[in-house]
Amino acid sequence: MKIGTSLGKCVKDILDGHTRYEDILFIVSNTNAPKLEQLFEVIEEYYYAYQGSNGNGSAYDLSAHSLESAKKVAQRLFENGKLHQPRANSKYVFGNAHDLKDTWYDVVPSPVMDNESVREAWNHYVMIRNLAS
Repeated sequence: MKIGTSLGKCVKDILDGHTRYEDILFIVSNTNAPKLEQLFEVIEEYYYAYQGSNGNGSAYDLSAHSLESAKKVAQRLFENGKLHQPRANSKYVFGNAHDLKDTWYDVVPSPVMDNESVREAWNHYVMIRNLAS
């Protein structure tokens, strides 16, 4: 299970197929969009502002996908309670809600670990999780 730290980067990773939606516990975003319409505006800003970006902006470049598909991912995160926005939930949070650098943090080992024992344990965990759902 993963915790994400950036709405734009996480949506891009999901759309690019680098991260499966099912593996996401939640995303803590620096956005302040408590309503779905506001969230769509944020996604549109990412979509149009970062098209063809180089450097750090490339992590937000959603132009390889449709705006509608980016909005659908964001809406799914929002409606399933997987998008946490501290700035939207407290008047005492200013600026960035966090300064984490990595896009994803694994809560449990990821299946891409280099260690064979960890991979095997992960596969057993996934099998049990799927059987229990």
